[in-house]
Amino acid sequence: MKRLALVATVLVLAACEKKEAAPADNAAAATPAMAPAAMDSSKKADSLASKVDTAVKKVDSAATKAMDAGKKAMDAGKGAMDAGKAAVDAGKKAADAVKKP
Repeated sequence: MKRLALVATVLVLAACEKKEAAPADNAAAATPAMAPAAMDSSKKADSLASKVDTAVKKVDSAATKAMDAGKKAMDAGKGAMDAGKAAVDAGKKAADAVKKP
């Protein structure tokens, strides 16, 4: 996800650089028109960065929940295994008691 965020940031920066480069012959006339576009680009970049951050947080949250669920399942399995071992031990004791007159 971090790589995706980095790629998105690079693409946004590249797009902003292309929009800021204006032809030299229209520099005086294009300056007032270019200023709002540059602001819009920065707002879009901020919005995109915010969306990427939110997506990264959601993925991290989902991964954490999955890990927690896995740990709980593993703990439950250990508990069942311990109960099984206790049952085997009890069975062995019962068998030994029957064998000894």
